[in-house]
Amino acid sequence: MPTKTVEKIVILELQPDAPTGPEPKQPMLQLQTFSFELYHKTTRLSETVIDQFWMDTRSLYGGRDGARRRETIVEFFRALCRLGGTNHEPEVQESYLMAKLLPITRRNGAGRTFQDAIPKRSPRGGVQERAMLEKLLVESASQEMTPAQFHRFTEKVLGCPDWGPKTGAAYDDFHSQLMDAGRSAMNTSGRDALEAAGTVWADLTRSVGRRRGCEDEKIALDLLSYECRAALHRCYSAAWGVLLGHLEKKYGLSRESSRFHRMWNLELQVPSNDRNRPCHLLHGHILALHPIGGLLIRTETGKKLLADYLGEDARRAFPRLLHALGVTADFYRESLETERLGRRSDLDVTTLQLDEQGQRHRTGRRLLKAGFAAELTCPHA
Repeated sequence: MPTKTVEKIVILELQPDAPTGPEPKQPMLQLQTFSFELYHKTTRLSETVIDQFWMDTRSLYGGRDGARRRETIVEFFRALCRLGGTNHEPEVQESYLMAKLLPITRRNGAGRTFQDAIPKRSPRGGVQERAMLEKLLVESASQEMTPAQFHRFTEKVLGCPDWGPKTGAAYDDFHSQLMDAGRSAMNTSGRDALEAAGTVWADLTRSVGRRRGCEDEKIALDLLSYECRAALHRCYSAAWGVLLGHLEKKYGLSRESSRFHRMWNLELQVPSNDRNRPCHLLHGHILALHPIGGLLIRTETGKKLLADYLGEDARRAFPRLLHALGVTADFYRESLETERLGRRSDLDVTTLQLDEQGQRHRTGRRLLKAGFAAELTCPHA
C-alpha cells in the first residue's frame, strides 16, 4: 500500500519589495516553506525495482480540490525564478501568468487542442483495455522511433488540426492583450498581474467565446487555454526538478529510481536546431500527467521497456520506448474516439469513422514555438 509523506522545501530569499539599489542598507530576507504531499511505494518494472513518488493530481487543472496543490506548484516556480534571478524574463512571467489563469480558461477547448482527457471505463473495461494494449505492444516491441518521428506522430494523433491566418492573427492579438496587461502589473505584485490578465480574459470570453460565429477567435481562445495548461506543466516540471534532488538526498534513491522520475515528472526535452529553444517531445505535456503514461506502465511490456531504459544502455533502449509510447498514444486516441461514438450513437457509425480517420492525418501545429532537428538525442541518459 502506498504511504503518504509531506516533503518541505525551504527557500531563503529577498522579499519581493526589498531594496534593490546597488548597496541596499538593510536587505529584508524571508523564509518561505513549501509543503508537497507525496505518495510513495515500491514499484517493480520487470526485473527492476524503483522507489516511486507521486502527487495526487486529481483536479489539478481546475476545481476546488486541486486549487491548493496547483497554487503551491505555481508559487514555488515563481520563488525558484526569483532565487535564480530570472523572474523578470518575459518567458518566465508568461509561464507564471498563464499557469495562474488556467482555472478560468476553456478546459474543453484545451482538450480539443491537444487530447489529454481521461477516458471513462469500468473495472472490467480497464482489464480488457490493458490486454488489448499489451497485445499491440508485444507485436511491436522491437520497433523504434526517433525523437523527431515521435514528435511528429504525437502531433498528428493527439494534436489539433491546422488553422488559418485569421486564427493565427487572433491568437497573436489575444496573447498580446493578456501579457501586456499582466506584465505591466507584475512589478506591483503577482495578484495585481493576475487580476489585470484575468480581466482581459473575461472580456475576451464575453465578446468572443459566448457569441455565435467568431470561429477563428474561439479556436484562438482554445489554443491559449492549452498554453495555460502547458504553463502549469512547466511549473510542475520545475518543482519536481528540485523535489527530486531533495528525495535523492533524503531517501538515497537508486540511479534507476532517479532516472525514472526525471523521465516521468520532468518535461521530455531534447536539443533542437534553435539552441535557445529545446524541442518538447510531448508538446508541453508530462508523462506523469498524461493518460498515455498510466496506460503504458500498467502493461507488462511497457514495464519491461521502461526497465530497459532505466538500465545501462538508455540510449539504445530509448527509441523502443518512444515507439511504445507512440503505440500507446494511438491506442489512447482510439479509446477516446470509441467513447465519443458511444455518446453519438444516433449518427451513422461508418460515416463518422471515415470522417474521423480523414481528420486524423491532418498536420497539427506546434504551440510552444520550439523548433526541432531531424535527428535528436536521448534525454536523461
